[in-house]
Amino acid sequence: MARPAGLPPTAAEANLHDSEAAARARADELAALLDATPAALWIAHDRDCREVLSSRKGYEMLRIPPGGQVSKTAAADPPVHFRVFHGGVELAPEDLPLQRAAREGVELREFEEEIRFDDGTSTFIYGSAVPLRDAEGRPRGAIATFIDITALKQAEAAARQADRRKDEFIATLSHELRNPLAPIVTAVRLIKMRGDVAVPREREIIERQTAHVLRLIEDLLDVSRVARGKVELRKRPLQLGAVVAQALETTAPLFEQRQQHLALDVPAAGLTVEGDEARLVQIVANLLSNASRYTAPGGHVTVVARRAGGQAQLSVRDDGAGIGRELLSRVFEPFVQERRPDAPQSGLGLGLALVRSLTALHGGQVQAYSEGPGRGSEFVLRLPVMEKDVGSGPGAPAIQTVTAGARRRILLVDDNEDAAELLSMLLVDAGHTVQIAHDAATALSLAPSMAPDVALLDIGLPVMDGYQLGTELRRRLGAQSPALVALTGYGQEKDRQRTAAAGFAAHLVKPIDPEHLLNVIETLVTPAGEAGTA
Repeated sequence: MARPAGLPPTAAEANLHDSEAAARARADELAALLDATPAALWIAHDRDCREVLSSRKGYEMLRIPPGGQVSKTAAADPPVHFRVFHGGVELAPEDLPLQRAAREGVELREFEEEIRFDDGTSTFIYGSAVPLRDAEGRPRGAIATFIDITALKQAEAAARQADRRKDEFIATLSHELRNPLAPIVTAVRLIKMRGDVAVPREREIIERQTAHVLRLIEDLLDVSRVARGKVELRKRPLQLGAVVAQALETTAPLFEQRQQHLALDVPAAGLTVEGDEARLVQIVANLLSNASRYTAPGGHVTVVARRAGGQAQLSVRDDGAGIGRELLSRVFEPFVQERRPDAPQSGLGLGLALVRSLTALHGGQVQAYSEGPGRGSEFVLRLPVMEKDVGSGPGAPAIQTVTAGARRRILLVDDNEDAAELLSMLLVDAGHTVQIAHDAATALSLAPSMAPDVALLDIGLPVMDGYQLGTELRRRLGAQSPALVALTGYGQEKDRQRTAAAGFAAHLVKPIDPEHLLNVIETLVTPAGEAGTA
């Protein structure tokens, strides 16, 4: 029987009304939360994800029309306008994080996915999914939240592309700088080999300054290699004393020019380290040249090597300009250097950055110390020391020049006429027979009658490059093909790999060291009638 109107509600009716009001309030609060949150939030109320709610951002990210609920088709079985990928692999609807958390009761933290739409665009998301459980702990649904990281992904891609372009620019710049330097260096060394002493001072200046430009080029390339993890170390046991000796050979002209006093306390043996000889010499040479550069003419630099526990410790101390406190914390960063009127401003600020990076690759550390401007500085290099001493024997074997009787027929192909002429003069002076070609067509016409033992090929030839020319020479000459040597301004590892894959026996980077070139030619081919290995 109906209850008469006008009577006050019973206690049960009042409680029911209050419960309904509270439920509506909670629903309104949840709806407001979903609407206000800047992240995409999805809530599944059952294990099969048949009833799913989403925040406004969730609908926007998936380009689904807003609604109070998302149907099973939209949530568990996404419509055809998008597909979901993880690590490049497409996910089935049941493998989406929300569905797995609801069905399996697993937590999926910090997942990253790509949503690919049928119009060719993509959205990248990052988030987590956790299960909801009933009183017995069984999964009864799930909550997933994620944010749009598309802009971050695009920025990362742009940064990678910019980094690739930077590397390409540095490689191209080094190539373009090496090409004009090649004939200069060859001319100076040819004068020196011939014993021409008419202009010794001028020759020394040219030699020193071209060597400095080459060091700048190598520093640029090395910074790029280290940043990309492309530096390969050829480690072997070495005496630290022998490393210091080689570094001093490189930097001695700088100390002589500035009339600085260099004191050494480095044992010839007893400090054995495992490392790449060329890179360790580079580390020490950079420390020495840095000390000289920031020490006044007539100043003092002291080099001391000792064993400290399980480390070989090398200290390079000077009484020069010193380092301010603010700079001291950044001195090993790329392109950082102090501008002082009493210090020669040469270099790019890369030397110490390379010291730190190359030292780390050897498992060591380097630190800088200074009591402030005008009070000198000290750089301490620490490297793991080997328990077994290798002795104080010689390091790498010295480069030997070609012997008088080991004459070769050499085809030299380079479109830089000055470089080709000077290199030819160098080779002729060493006793070789040389024919020059400035393009591939001329080289191919000369090769059959000349039957060269060695073909020195500039890689950057016009029309037909050095790779193509080498292939064509081998095709035409067959068993009589010459040993191929690449002459190029490109010296990165990928360039060396490419020439090796193309069948070149050697890869020489311009400007070429004459003694090294002659040694390469000597070891590549043994002419008929001579003993040796081809």
